[in-house]
Amino acid sequence: MTRRQFLKWALWAGTAGFVFQYGLMATELTRGGRSVGRTTGAPRVAVPTVCRLCPARCGILAFLEDGVVVKIEGNPKDPNARGGICPKGLSGVQLLFQPDRLLRPLRRAGPRGSARWQAISWDEAVSELASRLIEIRNNDAQQFVFLSGPASQRPDALTQRFLQAFGGPTVSEARLLRVANRAYALSLTWGADSYVPDLAQTKYILNFGANPYESHEMYVPLIRRLIEGRRGGAKLVTFDPRLSRTAGRSDEWFPLRSGTDAAVALAMANVITQLGLYDREFLEKHSNWPMDALAEHLRPYTPESAERFSGVAAGHIRRIAVEFATTHPALLLTGGGLSQRANGLQNERAVFLLAALTGNVERRGGLCLPRRYELADPEPRPSGAINPLPPQELFVQISLGETSPQLLWIDRANPAFEQPQPHMVQEILKDENKIPFLVVSDSFQTETAQLADLLLPAATFLESWELHSPPAYDLVPYVALQQPVISPWGEARPIPEVLLELAKQMGVEVGRFLPFGSMREYVEKQAQAIPELSAEGGLEHLTEVGIWAPAGHPDYGRDFSTDSKRLEIFSSVLALRKQPALPVYLAVTEHEQLGQDEFLLSVFDTAVQDDGVTPLLWWLMEIEHRNSLWINAEVAKRMRIHEGDWVEISSQVGRIRVRAFPTEGIHPQTVAIHGGLGHWGLGRLAQGGAFRSQDPNTSLIWWKEAGTHVQPLIPIRSDSAAGGQAWQDTVVRLVKVEEGSP
Repeated sequence: MTRRQFLKWALWAGTAGFVFQYGLMATELTRGGRSVGRTTGAPRVAVPTVCRLCPARCGILAFLEDGVVVKIEGNPKDPNARGGICPKGLSGVQLLFQPDRLLRPLRRAGPRGSARWQAISWDEAVSELASRLIEIRNNDAQQFVFLSGPASQRPDALTQRFLQAFGGPTVSEARLLRVANRAYALSLTWGADSYVPDLAQTKYILNFGANPYESHEMYVPLIRRLIEGRRGGAKLVTFDPRLSRTAGRSDEWFPLRSGTDAAVALAMANVITQLGLYDREFLEKHSNWPMDALAEHLRPYTPESAERFSGVAAGHIRRIAVEFATTHPALLLTGGGLSQRANGLQNERAVFLLAALTGNVERRGGLCLPRRYELADPEPRPSGAINPLPPQELFVQISLGETSPQLLWIDRANPAFEQPQPHMVQEILKDENKIPFLVVSDSFQTETAQLADLLLPAATFLESWELHSPPAYDLVPYVALQQPVISPWGEARPIPEVLLELAKQMGVEVGRFLPFGSMREYVEKQAQAIPELSAEGGLEHLTEVGIWAPAGHPDYGRDFSTDSKRLEIFSSVLALRKQPALPVYLAVTEHEQLGQDEFLLSVFDTAVQDDGVTPLLWWLMEIEHRNSLWINAEVAKRMRIHEGDWVEISSQVGRIRVRAFPTEGIHPQTVAIHGGLGHWGLGRLAQGGAFRSQDPNTSLIWWKEAGTHVQPLIPIRSDSAAGGQAWQDTVVRLVKVEEGSP
């Protein structure tokens, strides 16, 4: 039922005195996108849109009853998620009416960080911003610094367009904190910064450091196909120091020493090469490096040497290598446990080499290039440059005076909480000498927002327009529409709409590149640029169904987008930068010299909590409001640590206290904890404990914990080649906190 049909039906039903046949006995019906009120039996209106609580961009249906969003479900028309939805997406309805939402523009009225505010109008806020940006653009455009978020997502196309039209700003993307190393490794190797694993068609899955049964950037699309592949007989082998949910569901789990994945992968590559199990035809046609030279490079990486580094028996390494090379098709999965390291780029390239050697690239059941529509950027297009800077390096440079922002705009990111060494970041954000003017746009008063000079209320994804073409997991590209399901709450505005108004006030040099009356108009032009979609009704069609997915079949065998149009096993780019050009294992020195009570810290996400807004969703907080420290059971026994005991973890930059969780499911030299918890800002829900608000549920909160903030332990440290943060390389010491200790 379309909204137009619903309105006609409602008018007829009201006039005729129609009584819905289920009456008060009605239950919610959801087949085919139909739903009724839980008590009234009245039909609900289903508005299709896109979830933005993770990068997967799953199609969803927001159900409205009397103009209020009452629930969210998956859109059955989405070819990726196939109507599925994760706990985060299901809970997204709670963002709209969250009792601590930011609903009006605020200007600082006391010392920075004092939480004293003066409410102002949007006209005042935009006017002040425009005048400051004009002055900066006329003097030194690089002194405008823009940090985009959320941490899991790319900035939207119109925001990127505004930054290019401004010309020369310094731009940092919060998402690169997590994915920079892997993205750069893949771009160097085959010309795209990600891959699509053809899981449903594969027969063997070799997993290094990923946990798709619980958390993945393409969570629902990937796990559906992983389960399908497993039901079809695919074997799953996982290398991970921790018994994650994925490791627990694997056919084999190898708890290798943290950070030694590349040693194992290169030893496997050596075995495959020495036994002649590689795909000679594929490599001769698609590789840029001769096989005899690659074999010689791999010769030192024996299974025995890998065993010394990793602890994985040489016999297992040989056996898995042969199984992987002789099972067709086969593929690889990689995650943050592999790439979020100081040697992350080389780790990713080493594992990808296994797919190249066996020819499981751009083939059915292997790793495939992303299929998506390149959404057109309407004319006139700006050509101004931006100066990219990794987010963790941004604050280092500001502290050293190497970057001197006159205006720092942080859009829907929370560096005071989510960055490594957050105490240093907080001190920089408080310092008006280093950052004279701080603008934060967000939906909530995050830890970062509390330090702003100008605070702008951002609309949520359920109140905003955007067009998406996610990587298609059936390898046939499609388009998904994110549209407002209700008008923005209070005075909140979508930030792209604010940028359009800013561009107008900044004059023709910027405004001529953003001539759109609204974000809807911009999205409409993007849709019109796809002829087949335009022929089916363009944006109007998308507003009704949410998804445009033309019929088609996977076209395996696409060309690579590298300079050579081949798989660049040898990277000339890395060679020019004096970095290893062939995949290597780079041991981290301090990892080789751990003391008895020193461990490598592993930080992970779960199915319900991450570093975004999940602690604001009380369904999720009720499930998970404590993040205990995983510690090997034998180690805990030696240290006289029992489950629930308080332990203190310290690193070179900070210390925290947390409850212990002894388990046999972790390597003896690794401890692990999940992030996302431990907020002191963001909102009352994120801080634990009951409170009174317009939502009666908040007075029923029974848990008092809010978890532990992990980031204070993490030093700022980057992969020297790719610039990604080394989240998984922190060496920590661990002591039991005795009762009565301060």
